[in-house]
Amino acid sequence: KRGRKEMEEEASGSLLARIHLQDAANKKWIESNFDVEIAKLINQPDRVQMIEIDSSFKCVLFAIYDSLDTTSESSSSSSLLTTLQTLFSNPPATSTNLFVHFDLNKGVEIVDENQSQLEEIEIDETEALALLDKEEDPLLVCRRLFFSALPEDSTQETSEHILPIGLLYKKGYFIVDNFVSKEVAEGLRKVAMEQVENKFLKPAGDIGADASFRSDLHGFLHKSDPLLESNPFLAKTLESLENLGHLLSKHLRLRKKTPQYQLAVYPADSTRYERHRDAYPEDGAEDETSELESEFKEEENDEEPQPWRRRLTALLYCNDGWVRSHGGELRMWCGPTSFIDVEPLSGRLIVFLSGAIEHEVRPAHQFRVAYTAWYS
Repeated sequence: KRGRKEMEEEASGSLLARIHLQDAANKKWIESNFDVEIAKLINQPDRVQMIEIDSSFKCVLFAIYDSLDTTSESSSSSSLLTTLQTLFSNPPATSTNLFVHFDLNKGVEIVDENQSQLEEIEIDETEALALLDKEEDPLLVCRRLFFSALPEDSTQETSEHILPIGLLYKKGYFIVDNFVSKEVAEGLRKVAMEQVENKFLKPAGDIGADASFRSDLHGFLHKSDPLLESNPFLAKTLESLENLGHLLSKHLRLRKKTPQYQLAVYPADSTRYERHRDAYPEDGAEDETSELESEFKEEENDEEPQPWRRRLTALLYCNDGWVRSHGGELRMWCGPTSFIDVEPLSGRLIVFLSGAIEHEVRPAHQFRVAYTAWYS
């Protein structure tokens, strides 16, 4: 893909059109049919080029190249504009009604006929996710992040582990036990408890989050933190989690070289985290290839990434001697009503698609330690 600015420059003097979409059905129809339909109409398929579908999926910008007179109402351009108007006044039955508004100097604008009457309203994350999930299964959306479909038994071998990446594609998650040794897990737990004592980890209410939604103590970690210099187990683990992202990036699109790290401790008083999702489902359609390549090679950016850009979540547990009565299971929802409960056993790693898997932490009755890496 090329950048929008470059393509707009190439399309200079051509007919530009912007289509405002109101739902996913329109987006799918545009992606699958627009170039073909317009190519049929003008009988010159190489003159049609999609430029952009923006991140909200509500706008498409396309160009029809070469030899279109956009400065006067010539017969060719006028005929084309009339055809566009006819085409988009009869969209698929699943789409909202559209009409074409055009100006020969500015191009063609196709907008929702009721757009002027729409009011801006606010909806919360749960409502937004429900609307998106109604349009398409979030797992199917996130599967398009993969470069190709993977059989369920596909694996990625490392020097120490076998990663069942086929399960990540098929089910949206995988689990690897003993990702770190018992010694490393104990060292990481010690680090976590020290951070509780020195008040580095904060309750949700202290950092502007909803304390009724989550009752853990947590804080973000960075590779540049002095904490890593005095804790070799922590430094080694963050490096292992970064390398995990490099391996997974061979199979699906990730933008950043370095993940975002978080340490969370659930005190032994029935602390929990309500059902939620780490990101909105996305398929990477907005990635520019050049940006993807350069961005993934960047050095660490200490700024906290926008949560909705997360694509993978990795959880590493450090809870030696954990038994079922301790609670604190990770409940992963595999549909509206089905779920699995995974115990936070020491050294256990869970990786899942951030935009597809809703999850929650069940009430914990012992101190529960979890390190998180988010890959965006």
